[in-house]
Amino acid sequence: MEPLCPEHKCTGCSACFYICSYNAIKVTTDEKGFIRPIVINELCVQCGICSSICPELKEKNFSTFKNVYSGWSKNKKIRKNSSSGGIFTEICTLIIKNNGVVFAPSFTNEATVEHIEINTVNDIYKIVGSKYVQSNLQDTFLKIKNYLLNQKLVLFSGTPCQVAGLKSFLEKDYQNLLTVDVLCHGIGSPKYFESYLQYLTNKYNSRINDFKFRDKRFSWKFYNVKVSFSNRKKYIGK
Repeated sequence: MEPLCPEHKCTGCSACFYICSYNAIKVTTDEKGFIRPIVINELCVQCGICSSICPELKEKNFSTFKNVYSGWSKNKKIRKNSSSGGIFTEICTLIIKNNGVVFAPSFTNEATVEHIEINTVNDIYKIVGSKYVQSNLQDTFLKIKNYLLNQKLVLFSGTPCQVAGLKSFLEKDYQNLLTVDVLCHGIGSPKYFESYLQYLTNKYNSRINDFKFRDKRFSWKFYNVKVSFSNRKKYIGK
């Protein structure tokens, strides 16, 4: 087995995994805990589709934006619970009220990060807040393609690498697809994040109920991590 893309370039977007119809690519994790697609040589037929779909191996097309806008939610509660100004919550609400679906990262019960699908306004809280760790996409790309082909309105949010992977996998533009990129400085390792959570669990001798990367209790400019435990203890720090 060998990587399709050089390790220093691979973002783990998994577009190659989803596009391979021969099951010759599997998703694994490297020693640092990052998601890495690996080619199974015995199953590979050298069709080259995976290489042509990889955002890091093909020629990049950069967009030129004519206008840039900023915005925030007028709802104080939404702004407070969001990492920034709450505009993502408002976009999700609009999509769902127009009979659409939203795919975005969410914490699991084990505090790992996975992309989930929501289609009700009451579930938006599950995907609110930036999560600075690599998410597991599961079968997100396949579900999105099926929805798009059936004329369903879809919103996908992820890192720029994940958005690039999705668009490469789809191979064409869809008018019923809206993507929201997170302004990213590089993702954190799920393995290291898991170790950090275990450290906090041991220190406070309790299960973690909630984890926020950007808590606004003391400041909107200097963010703090806030962790809530099942024994009602809380940790707020850098």
